[in-house]
Amino acid sequence: MRGKHVLCDRPKISIVIPAYNAENSLERCLNSVFSQDYDSYEVLLVNDGSTDRTSEIARQYSFKNNFTLINQKNAGVARARWAGIAASRGEYIGFLDSDDEFMPQMISSLLCQMEKDKTKIGLCNAVMAGDNGEKIQFKYKNAILDNEDAINKIIIEENDGHLWNKIIHRDLITYEIIAKTFDVICQEDLLLVLYILTAKKEPVTTISKPYYKYYIRSGSASRSNTMKSVVDYLIVHKKVRHRLMQLGDSKLNRKIPYFMLVHEYLPVWVQLETTSLKKDRHSKKIKKAIIGAIKQISVYEFFLSGAGLKVIIKYLLIKKGLFASMFKIKYKIKSIFS
Repeated sequence: MRGKHVLCDRPKISIVIPAYNAENSLERCLNSVFSQDYDSYEVLLVNDGSTDRTSEIARQYSFKNNFTLINQKNAGVARARWAGIAASRGEYIGFLDSDDEFMPQMISSLLCQMEKDKTKIGLCNAVMAGDNGEKIQFKYKNAILDNEDAINKIIIEENDGHLWNKIIHRDLITYEIIAKTFDVICQEDLLLVLYILTAKKEPVTTISKPYYKYYIRSGSASRSNTMKSVVDYLIVHKKVRHRLMQLGDSKLNRKIPYFMLVHEYLPVWVQLETTSLKKDRHSKKIKKAIIGAIKQISVYEFFLSGAGLKVIIKYLLIKKGLFASMFKIKYKIKSIFS
């Protein structure tokens, strides 16, 4: 319930916010946390070596007894998250990006349902806000998913490798797990989410309400057009694919060809074909390798993956060597009329 935030021996949940040069959005972000209709929480803001007014803005909230500011040299978002987790006291951990915001019921609704369901992982839908307005991201329903269904829904169907719309029991987030993402600049949270889901194979609570607002922004690490980010993306998705295969679940294994095409290879191929990276000397070699890898998937394997009609058409075009030409024609037409 809403009320004065009282410092307790142990807050129910700790909200970790990594921040780097977030002066333009940090006040909105922090205000959204301190407007929660829930009392037993703490906020840990990790200033990851910002060179703007991030630290100055954060200090304005130092009068709150459930707020902690951690300043560190720039070390990347994964290390910043761990610094917050290591200093936290909550039974549960939630994550918020410094340019996004929580809806007022984010913590209370998720935690209440998780406790009712007796689950250690909970997540919700999100609102994506950008220049073209707002839209709901993901298609979660109110449900309790067993671990196999949760992995299929979160990683494969929704491609939801995000921490920010999830609340996780702290027992599931270990240093050993998060350290595996320290040197990754792109999609590090996807890898972390999968490791968490498979650590103890816990069921997951999903909520259909969009309690998180994600602001689409350009220039973030996840969207930067560098060959380093492309390589990291491919490495992470390869690790995810291998982890799925290690689980030995026949249902998930059947989905892997779909995962490879839709989430692992095609996004990179499109990025290399439509951005400044097209001129990079490594681009042609990577695109050729991607098309070759997709062609190695047999028709039988791909049809077993349960892909929809549009995905099947893309796959067949690739198998016949026609996808690149069709894509160029479609892209040229789109650019003419945009």
